[in-house]
Order: sequence, then C-alpha cells, then structure tokens
Amino acid sequence: RLDGPDDHYVDRYLGLLEPLGLPVLERVPRLRGSKEDDVHVSLCLTARQYEPSEFVVVHPGARVESRRWPAEAFAAVIDHAWRRHHLQSVLIGGPDEAEICDRVIATSCSKPINLCGGLTHGQLLSLFARSRLYVGNDTGPLHLAASAGTPTVAIFGLQDPLRWGPVGEDHNVVRPKTPCGAACLSPLICRPPDPESTICVRRNSVAQVTAAVDAAVRASAEG
Repeated sequence: RLDGPDDHYVDRYLGLLEPLGLPVLERVPRLRGSKEDDVHVSLCLTARQYEPSEFVVVHPGARVESRRWPAEAFAAVIDHAWRRHHLQSVLIGGPDEAEICDRVIATSCSKPINLCGGLTHGQLLSLFARSRLYVGNDTGPLHLAASAGTPTVAIFGLQDPLRWGPVGEDHNVVRPKTPCGAACLSPLICRPPDPESTICVRRNSVAQVTAAVDAAVRASAEG
C-alpha cells in the first residue's frame, strides 16, 4: 500500500516486508556486474580509447513512444557534453532500438560510439560504473544506472518521477510542467488521460537537459 501521493513504488514493494517482521536494511538498490562483465567492458573501452569517468552513457530509446525524447535532441546533448566538458558518449539500447541510435549518430557532430544491442545487463552495469554520467529516458536502463551508483539525468514526460524516478542521490530529473494547458493539446502528440499515449516528453528543451548535464558534471567534480 502507498501511504501518500508522493510515495515511490520502491517503498510500496519494501512495505511488503513489514507484515513479515523483516527490517529494510537498504532502500536504494545496489547492483554490479561480474568480474567477467568488468573485463569485457574494460577491453571494449580500451579498444576505443575511452578512459574511465571520461564518458557519458546515453540511452535514447524507450519501449513506448510517449517516453522517447527526440533522437536529434539527444545528439545535441551529446555534442554539448563533448564541447563543454570534453566527455565522449556511448550509446546503448536493445537490438530493436538500433534505428534510434543510428539517427543520433547521423545527427551528432562528435560521433559517439554505438554499443546498442551489444551488451548484457551485467555488462551494462559494469559500463555504468565506469561512466561519469548517464542520460536517458524514463526506462529500465535508467534504474540500472542508478543502482550502479552512477549520477543520472532522467528525461520524463507525463509519468511522475516522485513515484517512478531513480532512487538515491545524484539524480537530476527533467520534466515539463503539467498540466500544459489547452495550447499544447495537439491530437498528434497528446491523447490524455492515457500516459502511454501522451508525449509530454517532447516539451523538454535541449537547454533544460544540457543544464542538468552541466549541474551533474559539476557535482561529480566537486564530490
């Protein structure tokens, strides 16, 4: 049971332990890859001359369209990370997201490396643990990155990050103001009240996301 409108779903699941008399020892999930995963990712990065903590992992895909920020916008953020912070980028995603990653690469000037469809979940965790930052949509890899202890920039649409956002510290959420008003109720992008059919995520600007990236990079340098 959720106790309030702002409770995270993690707390809902952990709440099942209380009736059993089991204490919650750790609220924030912590996952890491195996030694074999670490070796595989190290070799992969070395072959491409990527240094630990000197790159950003970017996931431009999502299972449903309503959670996908435009590929061209991700390309602009990747170029900003390179120009402003000298951070290269690594694209990830499932095999069915190859077209989205290809669009990002075609639009980007800094030409990130593409590991879309090439890593297991354990290898993704090892990759996240070596990266400076993760940038992506409201999807599963966001939570894997958070569980690896990686600072994140999470791009949300209509879904409430208070309930569905990454758990823990060092996470920056970018989300448009809601409700957006009648001027934005285009039948092409907005079909409320179904959150899976409402593409509010597109109202997030590149400037908002690059500002979140700047803040996350500064915080990681200070920490």
